[in-house]
Amino acid sequence: MTAFEIQDADGQERRLILRSYGPHHADRDLQPEYHTLFFVHAQGLPAPKPLLLDDSLQLLNEPYIVMKYTQGEMIFPKTGQLPYVRQMAEQLARIHSVDLAELNQTLFHQQKKCHEGDKGLVHHDLKPLLRQIESRLNQPPAHSLNSPALLHGDFWPGNTLWHDGRLVSIIDWENAHIGDPLIDLARSRSEISWIFGRKALDIFTKHYQELMAIDYTHLPYWDSCAALRQLCFFGKNIPAIADYFIPYSRTDITERSMKRDITTFVNQSMNH
Repeated sequence: MTAFEIQDADGQERRLILRSYGPHHADRDLQPEYHTLFFVHAQGLPAPKPLLLDDSLQLLNEPYIVMKYTQGEMIFPKTGQLPYVRQMAEQLARIHSVDLAELNQTLFHQQKKCHEGDKGLVHHDLKPLLRQIESRLNQPPAHSLNSPALLHGDFWPGNTLWHDGRLVSIIDWENAHIGDPLIDLARSRSEISWIFGRKALDIFTKHYQELMAIDYTHLPYWDSCAALRQLCFFGKNIPAIADYFIPYSRTDITERSMKRDITTFVNQSMNH
């Protein structure tokens, strides 16, 4: 993501965002992400407004999307988290409630089963937790009990921008796909569990459930999928991930707290 400014013919300055993945990804198809941004922005969701998709490789040696700039920043509040997670729940419910009739679904894959990561990456301290998760994943649901919905694919606090206490933009739609809304909910839950803790997780989940009259029978299974994804993401780099939050004044997020909180999330989900 690169912010830049241009001057219109009438002398007005405009700030824009250029979204690309680097010259090593010149064959990356940005059509789904561009189409998603165009669709969700038209639905009134707080997402960057796409202005241009250029995959010609003529101007730059990589495909890119130009988007309207939104004033906002990532925040990971240590206190006062409840209004924050309620807004997250509201926006996730809005994403899952959009009418798919106007969405070109041929651009998206539909997720129906757990996408397992590289289990060899899991930290040795978390191997027992991995075995617990695998026991749950041996019994996948036969079919979804919910209608397919648009999923963001990576709806975590780091993909939201805030201004004056309001969630003003949801970014990074490259993982958008179609599937059971519980998939998205579970991924958000697994992230919130170790970034904000159990109380914030409960408020987030309860508020989402108040807004979405869907079947939650298979949530423990998708929680397990999300936890597996989280363990693979943590890998051996848990201290480095904890360090990421230091500039946001979250020195309370440590290797120890991350291991503790993801373990608590899995155990409580399994006992659901």
